[in-house]
Amino acid sequence: MLKKKLFYLLMVSVCVLLLSGCGNKVANYEDLLVSDVVVLNNNGYRMYNENGKQINKEVYNYISSFKNGLAVAKDKNNKYGVINTKGKMIVPFGKYEYIAHEDFLFVARDKNLNKFLLNSKGKVASDLKDKEIVSFILDHGVVILDTEKEYQVFDRDGKQLTKIKKNKTSDDIKMSELEGNYLVIRYNDVSYVVNVIKKKVVVKLDGNYSVSSMNTIDTERYVLYDKSTSQDKPFFRLMKNGRTIFTDDTCTNLFYEYHNNNLLCSKSYNGRYVVNDKKELLVETYKSDVKYIDGKNYINKVDLKNTEIYVGGKLKEKVECYRPYSVSRSSKIYNLEGRCSETENKVAFYSISGKLLHTLDNVKSASSFDENNLSIVRNTKDQYYLINQKYKVVSNTYDRVYEASHNSGFYTAKKGDKYYLINKSGKEIDYSDNSISGGDNYYKLVQGKKNIYYTYKGMKIKTN
Repeated sequence: MLKKKLFYLLMVSVCVLLLSGCGNKVANYEDLLVSDVVVLNNNGYRMYNENGKQINKEVYNYISSFKNGLAVAKDKNNKYGVINTKGKMIVPFGKYEYIAHEDFLFVARDKNLNKFLLNSKGKVASDLKDKEIVSFILDHGVVILDTEKEYQVFDRDGKQLTKIKKNKTSDDIKMSELEGNYLVIRYNDVSYVVNVIKKKVVVKLDGNYSVSSMNTIDTERYVLYDKSTSQDKPFFRLMKNGRTIFTDDTCTNLFYEYHNNNLLCSKSYNGRYVVNDKKELLVETYKSDVKYIDGKNYINKVDLKNTEIYVGGKLKEKVECYRPYSVSRSSKIYNLEGRCSETENKVAFYSISGKLLHTLDNVKSASSFDENNLSIVRNTKDQYYLINQKYKVVSNTYDRVYEASHNSGFYTAKKGDKYYLINKSGKEIDYSDNSISGGDNYYKLVQGKKNIYYTYKGMKIKTN
């Protein structure tokens, strides 16, 4: 029993130390904008869960988009309130005359025309008397209040991150566009880098920086650049955990690729290279036609008909009569298309080690394997279908198959006059007479005069 108590106390301590908190699934800024709740307006607004069931019996006159798990709603009497994804009241209907989203927080106005900034619990974070909200076009995960002597910066939950003392000779406060989980607040030639997920200022630097990009796997890694008028070209900083790994003023651009997180350095007309933490240039990605998994494993198009496979930076295999087509970086597989008479209408799949895995005959193309480990194949009859990594056909044939949605992982396809919704395994869920549309987390299909809705989990929504 004593050991169990000690273990529990240890886990609680770990949860306290971790800034993100135990059980908190928010890893990226986009997670704050994603909700499993489907809101449909069908003679009133109703809420449905990911299994297609109505969350509560309430019918609302209005529900805004959910952000950070919260939405502004209006009841049948047009009274404003705030609800969460379970349909529970955060701010009771009628407590304020008007409520609107302000980034991830809320601005409320009472019957006496007093305005307040509300936090994520519906409580007053700040009285807005003699204060103005600094407006920006897009949501950033922070709210800045302009007071007489200072700027006050609040995080997405309504806690004050920092105060910035005003200088009468300085320009107005500025904010960079959000990149990944990071943004930069700039004032008086000082940059405050904010991690909106961890809800803290991670570093303060002299200069006017913006965020170039973020590593989407190791989100503590990001690139800053200073493109002030005093610089002839950008000055870059590769950062991790708020510390500088290296600085560079030789690259015309330094950034993480979104899909594979390789760090790339562009050298104007002198090529583009994969770079490591020591600022070493590993592989020139513009050399002929290089398609790469990382800085040491890649394929190179030698000419129109031949390919070289490099393993660990060294030439491993020469493949004749095939040229590079695509790379599946998650599964580390190369797709090569045939370019000679004997390899015409063939696609060969090679492993990262240079081993031939499989060859498809009578095909024009095969896409790289996606997050579902499926590839879209187009055969010589211009029919499309899906195959798995065992190179087995897992779907019907169609006139066209469209890439899987990054949100749901589902595919849409067309055959004749019909459109089809296909799940992650390649199986048909349902059909539509018109092209398949939808919202942020649902699909809309049309069958005759009837609208059919599916959640991104593939569950049919039971509408009234």
